[in-house]
Amino acid sequence: MRLIVPLVLLLLAAGAGFWWFHDEPVELVDAAGRTLTAGTSASVRAEGSAPDELARARDLREAGDLDATRTELLAVLERSERDGETCLLLSEVAFERRDADEAVEYGEKAVALQPDSAPAHHALADGLALEMMTGGILGAMKTLPRWKATIERTLELDPAHVEAQMALIGYYLFTPGLGDPERALELARTLETSDWTRGKVMQAHALRKLDDPEAAEALCRAALAERPQARELHLALAAFRIQDERIPEADGEYEAAKAGEKDETYYQALYGQAELRREHDFEPERALALCDEYLAAKPRGDWLPSLARAHCLRGALLEQLERPSEARVAYEEALRLQPEMETATEALERLR
Repeated sequence: MRLIVPLVLLLLAAGAGFWWFHDEPVELVDAAGRTLTAGTSASVRAEGSAPDELARARDLREAGDLDATRTELLAVLERSERDGETCLLLSEVAFERRDADEAVEYGEKAVALQPDSAPAHHALADGLALEMMTGGILGAMKTLPRWKATIERTLELDPAHVEAQMALIGYYLFTPGLGDPERALELARTLETSDWTRGKVMQAHALRKLDDPEAAEALCRAALAERPQARELHLALAAFRIQDERIPEADGEYEAAKAGEKDETYYQALYGQAELRREHDFEPERALALCDEYLAAKPRGDWLPSLARAHCLRGALLEQLERPSEARVAYEEALRLQPEMETATEALERLR
């Protein structure tokens, strides 16, 4: 899933205890009390048969105006019969807005309205993942089995769903007490048929978990020799260098990952370089410049840190540079974008 890394950190703290879960009935009504119906999928509507009620919401989302997108979708939900699609989009937008409650609420409605829709189940899984991140350790332990079941249902409906495959591999790689690197390696080899690069990346991570760093390194190098444009492999190598405390080499791998268009991989590497400098306390001015480039670009992508996290990182860098008033502004902006961000809250309390 898109929250594999932060979710893993939470699970490491949580340990391996779980509760069984059961689904609560979903109340299928909109804000005005109108009963929701599945509606007609856009994929099966005859072209030109009716105006696309969701077009404006999609345009607003593409432009990055998530609050306006939500407002438009809520209006569509009250006037349109396309409730299944609209709830799915509301769940996805809530995830992007980091609103866990709303992401789960509309994900549940999307699943109830479209039970055979892999995207609906995946949207619910994303909402549950966000809920685990914001609900504390006990909440995460309670929600994790449901999250896993939802991911597995997504893959039953669409075995080639890349994000769900990545999520399940992450589960088997990183869940304490329930991890299974052999199973993760098997799934990563299957993923390779849907997404060659990510399949290779996850195989390398699995080999590291199986205490075979040489094989992981050889796999990445062979893959890069075959497809030099597969720059995500440099991100994996950077992660391995950090684990081995070879920081200059990690920075070099990030630089190699940036060698290309300014796509999602570029901004992952850019953010990684800024964070690397903060965590290891070197070149703070360069780190701040990297962070500012990230924030100026406002990149969007499934695997990118949120702008709230970037503002929080900027605050930490300004603290290192002994610029506390500017740091406060950065932390306040992080909290404006993500009010439940504990790191920013704690930093502001410290600065006060």
